[in-house]
Amino acid sequence: MTPWFYVGSHNGIMQTPPTNVSPEEFEKLMDCLPMACRMFELKPDGRLFFVKANPAADDLFQRKHASISGLPMEEAFPELKESVIPRSYKEVLETGNNWRYQGGFFRQNGAFLGLFNVNVFRLSPSRLVSFTSPHDGQETEIIFHQKKMEVEKINISYPNVEPKKILSGDLHVDAIQNLRAPRIPVFDDQADDELNGLDFDFTDLFTINELEKIQDAFTNVTNVASIITLPDGQPITRTSNFCLLCDMIRDTPRGMANCVQSDALIGKPNPHGPTLRPCLSAGLWDGGASIIIAGKHVANWLVGQVRLSPKPNTDRLTRYAEEVGADPKQFVEAYESVPVMPFAEFYRVCHSLFLFANLISDMAYQNLRLVRAHMMQEQTAKALQASESRLQNLSSKLILTQEEERRQLAIELHDGIGQSLTAVKFSVDNILLNIDNPDLNVRDITKTASQIIKASIADVRRMQVELRPRILDELGIIATINWFCREFKSIYTHINLNINVDVEEEQVSAQLKPAVFRIIQEAFNNAAKYFEGDEISLSFTERDGRLHLEIRDNGIGFDLDEVLSSRELNRGLGLDSMRERAELCNGHLEIISSKGQGATIKASWPAAAT
Repeated sequence: MTPWFYVGSHNGIMQTPPTNVSPEEFEKLMDCLPMACRMFELKPDGRLFFVKANPAADDLFQRKHASISGLPMEEAFPELKESVIPRSYKEVLETGNNWRYQGGFFRQNGAFLGLFNVNVFRLSPSRLVSFTSPHDGQETEIIFHQKKMEVEKINISYPNVEPKKILSGDLHVDAIQNLRAPRIPVFDDQADDELNGLDFDFTDLFTINELEKIQDAFTNVTNVASIITLPDGQPITRTSNFCLLCDMIRDTPRGMANCVQSDALIGKPNPHGPTLRPCLSAGLWDGGASIIIAGKHVANWLVGQVRLSPKPNTDRLTRYAEEVGADPKQFVEAYESVPVMPFAEFYRVCHSLFLFANLISDMAYQNLRLVRAHMMQEQTAKALQASESRLQNLSSKLILTQEEERRQLAIELHDGIGQSLTAVKFSVDNILLNIDNPDLNVRDITKTASQIIKASIADVRRMQVELRPRILDELGIIATINWFCREFKSIYTHINLNINVDVEEEQVSAQLKPAVFRIIQEAFNNAAKYFEGDEISLSFTERDGRLHLEIRDNGIGFDLDEVLSSRELNRGLGLDSMRERAELCNGHLEIISSKGQGATIKASWPAAAT
């Protein structure tokens, strides 16, 4: 029987298999293979199950796979549950296409095991096998077989680093030798409805100088290059510790565009840890972590520019140098000067980056909360100041209004009732002085005095109604509106009234009732005296917890700007008085008018709880 695989050297180069070996036959051959392999099966319910692994896999991964045979993949390998592995394996079974990736594997105690090439082939529509061999230095997709990092259990030491303070506004975060994070928010932990949708940039929360100090400190300790960019890859900070090769690339327009695109790709949000992959330019290894604040991706922190293997691919480097317009010889020489770093060390550097990026995210998040609180405090102070100014203005206008009402009342008393009482007094005095005179016509004098008294009583009642009708206190606002409309119609018989009152008496507070009546009274009197119309519509209704009053006439209207700018006209129409009455009851009043278009008064208030 001809095996369908080919094992070249120890690096495990795989070729596409022929299809003349069944899954059952291959399962028997697995134990004889020197390369680690695992077999999986797709069940009818759509779940992947682990079938078996060969002894080479037991040796490589330092575990006994027999104890997990027959378990679903997510139970046999919990570290793969939240990765792309299950979905990608199903795609291999569905399409028949092979898949190659690099996996970073860890022991069960969390120690880093190494970076390996993984090749996945379909044996049948329901079975596949994965071959794992040590990393051969080629750049492919990297997937870490590890659960979401539990940052509160991470303890990273940086020797020979003096304790420092990272200052951001009024916030201080200790950067100490042993960084232990009891709680680092990773994206979803920053849940704050007040900050959602808030428009801000990363540089609104930190100065570039602060960011560059943090960036340089990290670079000095880890000996990697570093830069902080916008989510689209455009630089925010200057470069730190960049190698000559990357400087050469970024000096060319094509190379710079590739670097920006690469930084955007590597900096994409990843809640499980840093993203590690070769860059899109020279293929140097980079790592990135996102800075996310209140759910908004605001920046990328990129580190790297290291080689994992000392052996360069000269042909590829030469082609890329020509592509970006750099000198090929200098390009290769610059590549050879790039430091070589073991993958395990680079992995630790990138996870340190992830922790620091999340610390910066948390600092910026707290800064944002302070900025938001400061904005709210300023808005509250301005609103309070405006409210105090408005209250003082209303108080002043209220005093002036009271004085004006008293002045009008004094005029009414002097010109009306005062003169009437004087006339009555003269009549009585005349009777007393001439009581013995037989020619004195007492009947006519007393009849005249009685008529004067009757007119005075009518004036007093009219004044009492104008000040505050008794019906408002005794029967309420609805009865008062109906009574006032009848009285108005009896005087202005040529004006048609359309009345719609649809509120409950309990919905109108005691404080609001006089204001509603006065606004109606003022608007009706204005329409009758000045606007030459023949129809007035009144609507007083409740909608969505608010009371709405609308009074509309079909008169000649007026120029609102002209009236508001004229103190005399404004006072005559009582527009300020109506608005003040509405606002004093926590309401709003709007006046709409133009010449030839009539006038409309709209007011609204919160309805009283029933």
